[in-house]
Formats: sequence, C-alpha cells, structure tokens
Amino acid sequence: MTKKTDRHEKLRQNVNFISEDQTFMKAINAKRASVIRTGFENIDNILGGGLTNTLYVLGSETSTGKTAIMTTFAKNAAEQDVDVFYFALEMNKIELYARGIAAESYKNSLKDKKCHPYTIEDIIFQKIDYSEYEIYNKSYFEKHKTICIIDQDTAGSIGGYSAQDVYDTVKGYEFAYPDRRIMVVVDYLQYLKPECLSATDKQSTDAAIRILKGLSSTMPVIAASSYSRKNYGGGSSTESYKESGNIEYTGGILIGWDWNGFTDVKSRQERKETEQLCNERGYREMTFSVLKNRNGKRGAHANLLYYPEFDYFEEAKEAELRANTLRDSKSKRKKDFSTNEKKYTYV
Repeated sequence: MTKKTDRHEKLRQNVNFISEDQTFMKAINAKRASVIRTGFENIDNILGGGLTNTLYVLGSETSTGKTAIMTTFAKNAAEQDVDVFYFALEMNKIELYARGIAAESYKNSLKDKKCHPYTIEDIIFQKIDYSEYEIYNKSYFEKHKTICIIDQDTAGSIGGYSAQDVYDTVKGYEFAYPDRRIMVVVDYLQYLKPECLSATDKQSTDAAIRILKGLSSTMPVIAASSYSRKNYGGGSSTESYKESGNIEYTGGILIGWDWNGFTDVKSRQERKETEQLCNERGYREMTFSVLKNRNGKRGAHANLLYYPEFDYFEEAKEAELRANTLRDSKSKRKKDFSTNEKKYTYV
C-alpha cells in the first residue's frame, strides 16, 4: 500500500457519526482514565480532583522549582501504583535520586523530631556517610519503584529525545501493558530534540506540543516550559507563553508557577531581599495558578511552601502555624516590607 493510499484509508476510518462512535464510553470505562492525585489537596481542588487525561504545561522563570514540583507529582503518582515516565532532559538520575532521598528524610523528620533531615548537598556531595541516610534511600526506592527516569545521559546517548521519541516510547509500553495507569512528565519542552532541524524554536515547540497533546488522550502528560526573559518579573499569565510559540492556544491546561515576592516583581532590590529572606528561613512561598482550562476552573490558585534544600513541599495552610514560629520578628518585618503586605489566599 502506497503512502497516498494509506493516508486515504486513514481518512476514511476517521469518519464516525455520533450514533456509531464509542470513543466517549471507552474513555470513561478505561482504568487509566481515573484521576491521579497530586498529593496536595489544594491543588487537586482547583484541577477538578487531580490529574487526568490531558496535557498540562507548567511555565515559570528559570530556577524556581519546576523540576521539584514535577518530581513531587511523579512520586505521589507512583505511590498510587501509577507507572510514571519521567523525561529529565536537563538533569541526570543521580541528582534526582539525591533530591528524592533528601525529601524523604525531611518528611520523616516532621513526624519524628529525633530524626535528622539531610540536604541534597549532604547526599550528592557525600558530606555524610551512606549509613546515616540508608533508611531513607531504601524507603525512597521502595515507594517509587514504578518511576522510569530517562535522563540527559540516556537521551544524549542517542542524540537526544524528540517529542515523537517520547510518544513512541510510552505508546509502546502502553500497548504491552494495557491495564496499567500511566503518567508522563517532560522536563522540559525546550530541551526536546526538534522534529525538523530547520524549524525555528517556536515552530519546534508547537510541533512538540501537538505530539504530546495526542499522547495525553489516554494519560496525563505534564510538560515544563521556561518563559522568555522578556516576561520575567510580571508574574505568570497567558502572556508569559507568547514568546514560546502557540502554547497559549494549543496547550491543554496552562499552569503558572510563581515564587512570591520574586517572580512577580521586577525590582532587583526586592528580588534580592526576597531571596535573602527565603535563605534565612529555609523556605519559599510558591503559587500554583490555573491560567487556562477549557473544561474547569480558570484563575484559581493554590499556595505551597517549598524547602529547596530538601526538595520538599507542603500546603501553605497546613504549614502556616509551624512556618510562623520559624520567623523571627526581624524577618517578618522584612517580609511585610518586601511583599508590600500582600495577602495570599489559601485554597
């Protein structure tokens, strides 16, 4: 069969009138259509219960914790017996493992004050003996054994992963294991190998989005995207995506990811003060915003506290009392000044 004949046959097969089309019932009855919880009730609430079969594009400035929040979603999905394909195209497995083990140690220290939490640096640079964090290492790998990480080293060995490579890899697994729930994370869009080497960056991003959107018809797909420097300092909005192709129009659910008092201000001095304050107290106040959602809430947001040394997050409303006890009066005055007494609504 020639390519032309094959295309005509596929076009013919696409003709299905509503009375004959069983697509909706098949999707509703499929096991993998069930919602996957993110691990944060406030985020699940604004996403209609959690992550479902659609494409989520999470955008932010660089170095704001996009990888951290997406790996957290991946870990929480694995704990629900979901097979997670994590395409870490700018990081290697060792770094991600160290982050996961540090988060495990911090989480445990919150439950038992006698337990000592270990930072990412402690683990990745071997500042402590393995025996000191062995229990967290075992716990991390046991709880998250359904995560498959394809890192920058793996991708580099074949000359890079394109969106089509991601699609083919996951679809091949889906065909072999049709009863398994699957989630895909692409970290991040701009690191995908272009489908066409002569295409511009915007054209390559648009092509990748179309392919990933097709993949998301049977599983949640989360892709990170970095904003152009032209859009730094104004906080997240649909406008933030304009320099990155047509993501604003072709993406499924657009998510804005902001570091309060930093990504939403342009003043270098205010940013510096916020960064200094966060370093002193050990956490950042983050906002997860739904910028576009054709089938659900739009404009809703949820707040988290992010502890970068441990790659750990918790809901702001749950941590509010404990967080307040960690702030001395001087830090609190500085926070009030630098954020201009901005009030954050906890969802």
